[in-house]
Amino acid sequence: MSNEVSGSTEINNGSRYPWLWALIGFLTLIGIVVAARRYFVLMSPSIGADSVNPAKDLDANFARHRGLTLAHIIPAAFYITLLPFQFANRLLARFPRLHRWN
Repeated sequence: MSNEVSGSTEINNGSRYPWLWALIGFLTLIGIVVAARRYFVLMSPSIGADSVNPAKDLDANFARHRGLTLAHIIPAAFYITLLPFQFANRLLARFPRLHRWN
């Protein structure tokens, strides 16, 4: 039995494209911050009621449909948090069922 790994099944630890992981992390952070902002404005309308808020009308529209907005942003924040794991080759190699569920 050989411990050799063929080129097609080699696990890349991400060192080949470190900037890509930084970009994925940055975009994930943006998504989480946007979802958190929407959540906090819905739960405490005084946060977004500032007269200089450029999104005041948009916030009011989302507040009229609070239940639908929460039903959208809470699962979206969960999905955005899990999204980077879809690109993890080690997760795919070690836990294929978890990778497919994720």
